[in-house]
Amino acid sequence: MKYVFSKLPRKPSTSFPGDSTYAAASAAEGKSFAGITADDEVLPSLKNNKWFLRKLEMCCVVFNFSEPARNVREKEAKRQALLELVDYVGNVTTMFDDMEILEATKMVAANIFRTFPPSTSGLLTRVIFPTTSSTEDKEGRAVEGFDMEEVATMEPAWPHLQIVYEFLLRFLGSSKTDVKIAKKYIDHSFILRLLDLFDSKDSRERECLKIILHRVYRKFMVCRPLIRKAMNNVFYQFIFETEKHNGIAELLEFLRCIINGLVLPLKEEYIKVLVRVLIPLHKSHCFELYHQKLASCIISFVEKDYKLAAMVIRGLLKYWPLSNSSKEVLFLGELEEFLDATKESEFQKCMVPLFQQIARCLSSSHFQVSQRALVLWSNDHIIRLITQNLEVILPIIIPALEKNAQGHWNHSVHELTINLVNLLLDVDLELFEECLRQFQDIGVVEGERLANLESTSKQLDIKEQAAVEGHNITGQVLEFKLLPSFNELQSSKKAGLFLQKLEMCCIVFDFSNPMKNVHEKEAKQKMLLDLLEYVSTSYNRFNEGEMQEATKMVAVNIFRTLPPSTVRVKGKVIFQTSSSITDDKVTRFMEGFYLEEVPIVAPAWPHLQFVYEFFCRFIASTMTVAKIAMRYVDRSFILQLINLFDSEDPQERAYLKTILHQVYGKFEIHRAFIRKAINNVFYQFIFETEKHNGIGELLTVLDAIIRGFVHPLKEEHVMFLNRVMIPLHKPVCLDLYHKNLSSCIIHFIEKANQLADTVVRGMLKYWPLSNSPKELLFLLELKEILEATRLEEFQKFMVPLFRQVAKCLISLNFQVAEQALNLCRNGHVVTLISGNLEVILPIILPALERNVQGHWNQVVQHLSQVVLDLLMEVNQEIFMDCLDLFQEDKMQAKLELTSNQSEFSVSESIVDKVDHLQVSLNLPKSPSSFPPCAESTNPFCFRWEPPPKRWVKVNFAGVVQEGNRAGAGALIRDCHGYLLCAVAVELNTFSLPSCEFRGAWEGLRLASNLDGYDGIWVEGYSQRVITWVEKALLAHATIKYKTGLIDILHWITSFSDYRCTHMYREGNKPADFLSRLGLSTSTFFDSEEHVPSELLHMIKQDREGLIYTVEDPWVRNWIEWSGPSIFRPGGSSGRSSLRLDLPPFDAE
Repeated sequence: MKYVFSKLPRKPSTSFPGDSTYAAASAAEGKSFAGITADDEVLPSLKNNKWFLRKLEMCCVVFNFSEPARNVREKEAKRQALLELVDYVGNVTTMFDDMEILEATKMVAANIFRTFPPSTSGLLTRVIFPTTSSTEDKEGRAVEGFDMEEVATMEPAWPHLQIVYEFLLRFLGSSKTDVKIAKKYIDHSFILRLLDLFDSKDSRERECLKIILHRVYRKFMVCRPLIRKAMNNVFYQFIFETEKHNGIAELLEFLRCIINGLVLPLKEEYIKVLVRVLIPLHKSHCFELYHQKLASCIISFVEKDYKLAAMVIRGLLKYWPLSNSSKEVLFLGELEEFLDATKESEFQKCMVPLFQQIARCLSSSHFQVSQRALVLWSNDHIIRLITQNLEVILPIIIPALEKNAQGHWNHSVHELTINLVNLLLDVDLELFEECLRQFQDIGVVEGERLANLESTSKQLDIKEQAAVEGHNITGQVLEFKLLPSFNELQSSKKAGLFLQKLEMCCIVFDFSNPMKNVHEKEAKQKMLLDLLEYVSTSYNRFNEGEMQEATKMVAVNIFRTLPPSTVRVKGKVIFQTSSSITDDKVTRFMEGFYLEEVPIVAPAWPHLQFVYEFFCRFIASTMTVAKIAMRYVDRSFILQLINLFDSEDPQERAYLKTILHQVYGKFEIHRAFIRKAINNVFYQFIFETEKHNGIGELLTVLDAIIRGFVHPLKEEHVMFLNRVMIPLHKPVCLDLYHKNLSSCIIHFIEKANQLADTVVRGMLKYWPLSNSPKELLFLLELKEILEATRLEEFQKFMVPLFRQVAKCLISLNFQVAEQALNLCRNGHVVTLISGNLEVILPIILPALERNVQGHWNQVVQHLSQVVLDLLMEVNQEIFMDCLDLFQEDKMQAKLELTSNQSEFSVSESIVDKVDHLQVSLNLPKSPSSFPPCAESTNPFCFRWEPPPKRWVKVNFAGVVQEGNRAGAGALIRDCHGYLLCAVAVELNTFSLPSCEFRGAWEGLRLASNLDGYDGIWVEGYSQRVITWVEKALLAHATIKYKTGLIDILHWITSFSDYRCTHMYREGNKPADFLSRLGLSTSTFFDSEEHVPSELLHMIKQDREGLIYTVEDPWVRNWIEWSGPSIFRPGGSSGRSSLRLDLPPFDAE
């Protein structure tokens, strides 16, 4: 182990903006990770002072985590040293002296204090990678054309940081830490830098910081004023300057604990915090992210001193949102809590402006705001306050109540208003009638004034509307005629009146100006209500003319061009008000906060709602004959109806979902067309835009359709599962429709249980690599799928499935690990595992043992032990055999690691040299850098080798030529050497590594869509690309380029076996031909029948085993000296990056 501890950490390479260790890593340059001898590894548990100081000094070395494959052994050694320090601090029996405390704080500061990189987006704990055509590094290299995935931002150095924070927490909490000495080093500077860390994007780090700040505040009383002042400065900067900070919620939670400890009378300092910090925090755009913590702080203040209630309520009214309905709902909820803690004397100081605002909320067109305001009257304390001041409050709210009672569009709001009116009548009937009479008198006077204004306005508008007269659009006020009600006419004349009303309702008004055509809009609304009643109560079949006019009226009102789609990020909506807004402007607009997800209501909804309701009843009516109606509810009508699902109004999408259900049920002839049209929407969403507001509702429609399938399923239905349902797991906004998607897939499996294998393998193909919330959704869905799976189907996919489950078990995200453990504890899953314990247990046992021995989360540790006990109860004999085998493998691995250190050192130096080779044949001219070789003067011979049976082989290439032309190509062949498919791509980059990388990406993308193959062999003449892929596979992480490697890792690991090798240009002629073809055009070949004759000849030569020769003798010399690659990513391949596994063909 001396080699490990004496290893110098290398100078960090170019870091990515997401790596917060890039600044700290450079500080470690030149520091030695040494000083601990091999004897230290076997010291007894009671360490001495000298050992503690040496360990602290060693742990001050900070490594660069932007490249997971670098300094792996040194990082692990440091992690073990940190764990030993944590154990030492917890068990120490003597007081820490001055030097120990100094070195401890120095070590903590060196590890945790760093400058955070510029924010890549404004969505706090999210990083959104741009979907541009080029992502370049500092060397000018680019990887083009890859869609990026939204992933949760996790601190790369967390494996070390987590233990350092645990050390600091135990050190501060230890009774052996002298506060008088410690305060010399945990000083003002230390605390200020600690508070700066609350802006970390990693929520785990912020939680640790919150606990540590609690401990510091409690233990170091002299620092308390400074902590409060520094925290206020963070709030001031957030409120009045940036509105960007990731740790506001955690700081508010800490502040609440401080407030709970205050005593009366409150100091002026704390009153200023309430007035200048807590109340202004309501104005932020990202208010919903910390709303609960903020409300809790203010409630604590009001409970301490009830006299602050009036000040708080007036402050809340000052920052009341004007046009943000979801924020208004939060304000009303907070207001109810404040009023619940308010006494009558304080209530009277603010009740007039308060109920003026509540009255505006009562009459809001947004039903949730109105409903939440009405719910205030369900609180007994608030009713008591209102009753005692009813003569002041009732005249303020009467207009709003009367408006709602006369006809609010939402039925629930209307009912709640009636209940409230009855309550107020019971309290004081005379006062209510008097206030109502005054309101009506004022209304008469106001009505006359408005009538005069309207008359004057109409006369002025006559000339302006003359130009558009004759069109049934906005401005056609003079043509809208008032028609009598159906109740006023005889039955024989109702049919004619029905047609007239349908014709009048074809006039569409402009709702962008609410004050225009007010009376005509109200008249049309009443006319639509009459049509609704007529359709519901008609006992005569509708004739063809009536059906034609009805569908025409519906089409004129609802079919329209929807505005440009909003930018959706994890369920959040960013409003794009102009087509000229660029991606850069949107990104800048997004920075610093979560934008509030506000349901967007169509301005014309007061009419649209009744039109939709009319059409629902018209389609569902038994008086509507399907054979006649289908002539007008045709394919064009259905396509326009499905296009409306992209509306941003959830109420409209709910109506559309109901209508599509009814159309699908009533018109059998259109069913196949509806399924096809819905599939096209999904294809566009998955493979092109990833933007659509109605995916959840369309999946609900399909769920009902799937339930109606009969066994055996048609090929169309199985293709739909493979090409739509499973790929829908790929988009970053999966959480918006995951429940609907999961329900569809479960019903497929219930219909045909043999599809469980297809579904699970498909999910493993799209399993997220670094998005923990998405992993949780996958695990939840997987649990439901396994509960519906039979044992014989389970056996087909249990090995790759539990390989992935094992990765989740050891996840650093405790929620992922906990969900994976709950999956293993599920009753039906345990039954499935029990029948195949000898296969599954060896896969998951190492992960469970690792969790039990030292997972940072105690719940995960406990659940892992529970799962182990459960598996041992299933079959104790198999469990003990697997455990013994695991222990033997573990000991063998330790022995191999110790004996092969020198070999690994040499191999690592070889890899570093390979990284600097640009082309495999571009070698140093001088032979002095290579060891001598007896056969180095002979030419090197080789040939293209076909893959094993049930494997495919991908050969790729890239080329750049003068004249601003670049291309990439790839082809896929089976075990017999026959072409399966090939692709040539024209590129707009001029970096050779980018072109070669794109060739590999295109080839693997095609290979991932092939069915029936177990393994994949990737081969190309770019040693650089092969090395990138191998390092990523070895480290299970994306290095250097996250862009394409995320997809490549997905596709390669979707096969049960894989292999990566280097091939010289002479032996890679078909791929080179395709890349040169891509210089002029992009094309795709699905068989050998359509490929150019020259390419077909090259493929035939490879298939027949043509031997290629590299004439440069130094190439052979370099290959022999390099030796086998250390990279063994998986599969049956014993080597991966060099072609030494093939026999030399010199003898032939």
